[in-house]
Amino acid sequence: FIDASHYPHQPGRELFERKRGLRSVSFLVPPNPDDPNVAAWTQEALELFPGDVYVDNGSSESRRPAFERYAFSVLLSLDARIPPPQVLESVAWSAVPILVFTVPHFINYTVYFPYMVGKFRPDRFSPSQAQGFLQAAHDDAVYVMQNSLMLVQDYFFFHYAQPFHQRVTQLAGRLCEDAALPEELRTDVFIAIYSGKTNFARRRAARETWLTVLEGRVSNPRPNRGLDAGIVTSYRFFVNAIGAGDPRDVASSPADDLLRAEADTFGDMVFLDAQEEYPIGNQGRMALHWIANHTSAAFVFKIDDDMYVRPIPLLRLLMRQQRAMMYWGFFERSGQVVRDPESAHFLPDDLFGHDGVFPPYARGAALAMSLDLVRLIVHFDRLGVLRRLKVEDASYGYFLWQLVSLGITSVS
Repeated sequence: FIDASHYPHQPGRELFERKRGLRSVSFLVPPNPDDPNVAAWTQEALELFPGDVYVDNGSSESRRPAFERYAFSVLLSLDARIPPPQVLESVAWSAVPILVFTVPHFINYTVYFPYMVGKFRPDRFSPSQAQGFLQAAHDDAVYVMQNSLMLVQDYFFFHYAQPFHQRVTQLAGRLCEDAALPEELRTDVFIAIYSGKTNFARRRAARETWLTVLEGRVSNPRPNRGLDAGIVTSYRFFVNAIGAGDPRDVASSPADDLLRAEADTFGDMVFLDAQEEYPIGNQGRMALHWIANHTSAAFVFKIDDDMYVRPIPLLRLLMRQQRAMMYWGFFERSGQVVRDPESAHFLPDDLFGHDGVFPPYARGAALAMSLDLVRLIVHFDRLGVLRRLKVEDASYGYFLWQLVSLGITSVS
């Protein structure tokens, strides 16, 4: 994550939409090709497609015309740096990158990257063949490549939103904050379990099964086969408000006295100032506020009370993640905004007027964030800067998208 790559300012979806379905192709070439194959391909491209060949002199300005005006770009000029700036800029300007594997530079930056990028073997490539392939490609193939490009744009936009020095500073600050805590006060992972008021059996099942593993430190083998001090965790069940017993109090229910007794017995419940509702956007947002004020854990792991967790592999996996700007889970990258007024998830245009698709978000059954992101969401929510959603899991991605768009943080 901590690399010095720069992602250009993304011009928005308008440019992408203008290119949807188009098959125009440019060729980005080096000024003085060292590789004989690249030299031959460059010469052929200049002879056959002279108006579509652009020389990369090492600057973004020289490369931009090869991307901005085209739907696809064959990258014969490619830096050895990972990720190559030519790839980042091509994605930012909504041009599907076409790569020829003359060097081992391919990395799966996201699960959608292989579906986006065009790939040719050197022994089967020529500029005319690339042009012919794209013109003859099935409409579905072009659709998949271009839609995957849109999803990769989101990934790079989140990942490189801040300049390198700001990303390094944010990560270093979080590491220093962790290191400053005395060992006896350290918590690595805080587990937030969202629960319904009457789900007594589910909470009991969790306490009697997987939560028992967390009673001591969880061993965490290092790559050198040594052991660290172990993973320290804490957890709470988050339940909506309980009433004062007044029948007119909408928060009151027959289960309230049992909930109070359960809280007294186990000491692991938090009652939020939120009403029972579905979707549970308010419950999730208020839980983040409580967490930001009550834990110094490096990571916050959120699940629902109907989930069974294998704590040891999960915690070890989390401890290998970066300590700042981290958002983890099973991601929905093309979630449609519900416009049906009869649906519980309905969002009117005036509440959510994005482009009909939610920004990427981790599905709500299980997700994790580094504590710095939780604190940023809570801070700017208190200031009234962030727009809210009633859809709980989508709201986290929407909060982070707003923070990224404001230049406040990057998110990996």
